[in-house]
Amino acid sequence: WRAMTVQKIGLAWQINPAQRLSAGYSRGRQPIPADQTLFNILAPVTVEEHYAAGFSYRLRGDLQLNGYYCTGPTRTLRGNGSIPPNTLRDPLPPSSLGGGEADITLHGQSAGLALGLSF
Repeated sequence: WRAMTVQKIGLAWQINPAQRLSAGYSRGRQPIPADQTLFNILAPVTVEEHYAAGFSYRLRGDLQLNGYYCTGPTRTLRGNGSIPPNTLRDPLPPSSLGGGEADITLHGQSAGLALGLSF
């Protein structure tokens, strides 16, 4: 996989001492070369950007409720030379898998809710 630079921006708004809202955006380039999509099937990391929103609410002095939601637009990476063709010299995998391409698609979403206690 290629190294990548990621740009991120976020903001938080403290509504009052007990409530805070936050949001963010992240964008990076595709780290997987098109000829390596077959190897990436087990861990499809094709999302290049995502959006996130969250909140924090202090229930009382030492107890707070936190939550977030994050989503990434659907992205497909089309393979290019990603599955080796059949060869007469070595007809057994992994050097010969029949040819073709491995295309990978991912649409990621995550959400979380946590109850926190400050010491």
